[in-house]
Amino acid sequence: MQDAKGGNGAAATTPQDRVDAETARPSQLDEAQADGLACTICGSEMNPMKPIGTHLGVQLFMCISHDNPPESVEPLTADQLAGRACVTCGATDRPMRVSGEVPGHGDVYECAEHSMPYWLPEPCPAWCKDIHERSDEESDRLHTSPWQIIPVTTMGMENFGRGSGTPSWVAHTAEVSLQQGYREVEPRVLQHDAANDRWHAYFTLDEAEEHAKNILSLVAQARGQAGDVSI
Repeated sequence: MQDAKGGNGAAATTPQDRVDAETARPSQLDEAQADGLACTICGSEMNPMKPIGTHLGVQLFMCISHDNPPESVEPLTADQLAGRACVTCGATDRPMRVSGEVPGHGDVYECAEHSMPYWLPEPCPAWCKDIHERSDEESDRLHTSPWQIIPVTTMGMENFGRGSGTPSWVAHTAEVSLQQGYREVEPRVLQHDAANDRWHAYFTLDEAEEHAKNILSLVAQARGQAGDVSI
C-alpha cells in the first residue's frame, strides 16, 4: 500500500525533480556544485550562470557559456586535461582563462570568448590579447593588442634608479599598440616610450595612417627614393 509520500516509504518526486536530478548528475557534484555555488559542468564560481533545475531542494546552476547540458559534454582530450587546449572548442592559440579543475589533473582552461563578462557587449576583436574578468574596474575594460617595439638607438638611456643607490638603465623605445575602450566604436593607436612613462600619444586610425605615410615619405627622401609612398 502506498503512503502519503508517494509509495513504498519513498519521498514523492515530481517529473521535474527527476529530470533536474538526472541533468545535474548529482552523484558527480562536489560540495560547491551541490550547494548551488558553482557551475555543475566546470566548477567555476566566477562566471555568469543560469539555473538548470533543483536537486534535493537546492537550485543548481551552470555557466551561461555552456550550450549543452552536462550529460552531452564529450570526454576531455589529453591536451584539454593538461591545460593546453580549450575545454569547449579545443583551440590552443587563443587567450584563455581557468575554467575549472579536474581532480587528478589540475586546472583546465577555456577560451576567454566563451565566457564573456557581463559588461562586455560583444566578443573581443581579433587583435585583442586581453583576458577580461567580470571584476575588472571600468578603467581596465579595454581591448589591447600586443606591443610592437623598436629600440631607439640614437638616444641615451634613462636611469630609473635615481635615489635608490642602484642604477637602473632603461633604453628609449618606440612602442605602438591598438587600444579600444569596451564601448568605443573603433580602436586608437597608442604610441609610448618605455624610458619616458610620462609621454604617450593616441591617434585615430586615419591619423595613424597619415603619420605612418609621413614617416615613410621622409625615409624615402633620405634614401633618395622619388615619388609618393603609399601603405
